[in-house]
Amino acid sequence: MITSGLLPTIHVSFPYLSYYKAFSGGTQAAMDYIRFKIMPPMLNYFMKTLKVVRLTNKLTISYSTICETATYGAINVPSYLLPGQGIDADLVIFVRGYTDSGTSTIATAGACAYDSVTQR
Repeated sequence: MITSGLLPTIHVSFPYLSYYKAFSGGTQAAMDYIRFKIMPPMLNYFMKTLKVVRLTNKLTISYSTICETATYGAINVPSYLLPGQGIDADLVIFVRGYTDSGTSTIATAGACAYDSVTQR
């Protein structure tokens, strides 16, 4: 669960955090490709496209792990995102790179948690 408070106005641009320490497996070249080639244009697209209701409180995550999969396990949530701390952001993107010898896939995307108020 992500805990937040909401401001009533909608903004096009919003603060976010990209967390890259969640890489599990994969080569350094693949990780660098995700971090420096894929993520910047994707984040730029988000900034131009998404509209969000800004948070009034610090964003926190009440789980110690998140985004668990049967194959790759869970991502440990950094302590600065846990309740009692939090960050001034409206979105956290956990980036996990991996190598799948059966395919050319180096990453997938999906939602791991939603806001406790809006369920988005």
